[in-house]
Amino acid sequence: MKVIVIDDNNNSQILNRILNEHNTALGGNGMDARVLSSTIKTYRQRFIVAKNEVYYKLAVNDIAYVCFDGCATRAFTFDKKTFVLNMSLDRLEEELDPKVFFRTNRQIIVNVDAVDRFEVYFKHRLVVKLVNGLHNKVLISRAKASSFKDWMNQ
Repeated sequence: MKVIVIDDNNNSQILNRILNEHNTALGGNGMDARVLSSTIKTYRQRFIVAKNEVYYKLAVNDIAYVCFDGCATRAFTFDKKTFVLNMSLDRLEEELDPKVFFRTNRQIIVNVDAVDRFEVYFKHRLVVKLVNGLHNKVLISRAKASSFKDWMNQ
């Protein structure tokens, strides 16, 4: 079995090479790389954010958690900077890698690297403590507690 790392710059070249090798081995069948690449889910790598009329590149890996505070969706970085994102949490949840980010409740999406620990809370809910005291407490409902534990255990 081959393990191939695919990045944005060479997706179609690698897919075409894989398909050509596969088609040759199987006597042809002509699957096109465009068809295969349309089934591969890619996730957002960065955001362009504005702060005081200056635009910054915000790498997804730098985001510790995203929170909706009733007025705006804000991204909080590991170094405690805050940026406003012009997206709903629902859309962000679709665009962020689910292996890295988890929607803990209606207001917060957390990065796995931001989780320091979690504890059982009242009525089988969980309370998550983030690294560096980034957020006081992040609550997870009883319904999502099992999914959260599975996500943390990957």
